[in-house]
Amino acid sequence: MIHLRSSRWLWFLLLLFCFLPISAQLPYFQSRFLGRLLQKNLPKTIYADSESRLWLTAGPKLYAYDGRDPRVYERPDTSNANITAIFQRQDSSLWIGYEDGKIYSLSFQGLKAWTPEEGVPQSPITGFAEDRLGQLWIATYGEGLYCYAARKRLYHIGLEDGLQSLDIYSICSDARGRIWAGTDAGIAVTGFHQGRKRVDIIRPVDGLSDEIVLRLAATDRGVWIGTHQGGISFYDLESGDFCLQRRHPTVGPVVSLAPISNQECYFITESGETYRFRDQQLDQIFLSRNDPELATSMSLDPEGNIWIVSRSHHLFAGNLRLEFAAVDIPDVQALSFDRTGRLWYGTRQGLFYSDCISDVELKEEFDQAIAPSSPDDFYSDETNKPGTITELNE
Repeated sequence: MIHLRSSRWLWFLLLLFCFLPISAQLPYFQSRFLGRLLQKNLPKTIYADSESRLWLTAGPKLYAYDGRDPRVYERPDTSNANITAIFQRQDSSLWIGYEDGKIYSLSFQGLKAWTPEEGVPQSPITGFAEDRLGQLWIATYGEGLYCYAARKRLYHIGLEDGLQSLDIYSICSDARGRIWAGTDAGIAVTGFHQGRKRVDIIRPVDGLSDEIVLRLAATDRGVWIGTHQGGISFYDLESGDFCLQRRHPTVGPVVSLAPISNQECYFITESGETYRFRDQQLDQIFLSRNDPELATSMSLDPEGNIWIVSRSHHLFAGNLRLEFAAVDIPDVQALSFDRTGRLWYGTRQGLFYSDCISDVELKEEFDQAIAPSSPDDFYSDETNKPGTITELNE
């Protein structure tokens, strides 16, 4: 498989940052049209694995995309069942779930059917998760949850075990190894305790903004939650409470989540709009400056790039470490950051600095001119004082 590295994209973004004034403190997205490459199949899901490889699903087909030509994987049984879930396990193997309940894993030989002794579900596979013991959890829409235990046995978790609904929309594993499942009846937090199944339910009475939970995504400290009509929220594992919450029914159902940190999350709604929620503030993200782009899915890779596919068959890429200031920077010749996160930039008018990339309020004008010279490139030393060099630091 071919690795998709982001260095070319990052330097391209830096060049655009130098010459294109953008009036927002938001990432800049570049795009590529996928219609011809994917034979006009509409990409439904995008997934970035632990090695920054991109995977796209379109109907029954799985595409490995390296930025040039996608490699196509199809089930050997020639079924037309759509792909409904994709997940990378701790051993780096890729697992794919289908709407007919079949599950396949990907190897160098292609897709291989998973056939446990107990059989596979008959309902659509809606997600996978893995707990601390390496046990594979499978979410279905219609049959609840399954757990393929370390003893190579498939366990079923249903209504008799405490689930309030068998229709699972999303699943994830939190930092403590517990399995979270989003349903029509709140969140089911599931696992095994002393060898027995255990299910705890989080409901609106516990602070959940909506009973219908469509998307879940874990961080190192908690779980981001996307609902049907209750907006988005963050559940903190330490406090056991919803420390961040935005009730915004007009946004609509959340269909895709990309957690950036414990304070920031990107998401897509059912209508195709893209939003960022950070520090209790909700901002709509416009992927294109010319035409409104309606997104279908997003994923964050380990290198800090967010990838989004749209209904117009475009793939968008943005690096979240770079944001644009709310004011124009004319004639930029060089850029660098010091250890405090301050942005330094050299122009024909001199050397300037700005705190515009930090989480404080953006300033309407740049702070101070340091020197009336025209530097080529510069850096900051251990005391954060600028110096002049001939190449930009990486």
